[in-house]
Amino acid sequence: MDEIDVITIDRTTPFNPSGFINSDWSLLSQDERSLELLKVNISKVKLVPTILIGNETSTYYKKRMERLREQGGITLDAKVLLVLWKNQHLVPESWKQATEEGRYVEIFFDGTVLTGPKHHEYILCFAFRFGEWSWNWKPTFGLWGHTHSSAVLVV
Repeated sequence: MDEIDVITIDRTTPFNPSGFINSDWSLLSQDERSLELLKVNISKVKLVPTILIGNETSTYYKKRMERLREQGGITLDAKVLLVLWKNQHLVPESWKQATEEGRYVEIFFDGTVLTGPKHHEYILCFAFRFGEWSWNWKPTFGLWGHTHSSAVLVV
């Protein structure tokens, strides 16, 4: 394992959405397996696009997560996103790749679900667009398509 591929996750304090975003945000749930990770070999993280079946062009979040869980692996949490956000030089170059249509890929850290404005549920993500990384969130309601990928540690 190449040490440059290993990132350290500080678990001494939990992820604080009100400090990262603003006071309207709080933690709803987190993937316990992801919370146990103190180090992540980033070369073992796979970007798993929303799994679409047949003629589907999109699906709902609940179905998306059911299909993702069937694939195995650990959905990474917001603390992993935070480490990569603060250390963008550690993000693999391959994560910058656009889709065949030239659209950027949003990388979701589904191991953390937040509540935000109007108490909706949200997932944090980041994407490489216009030559730089940016972060955002997406509500769990609505449709998810092939440009929505999840950061999953292959175990």
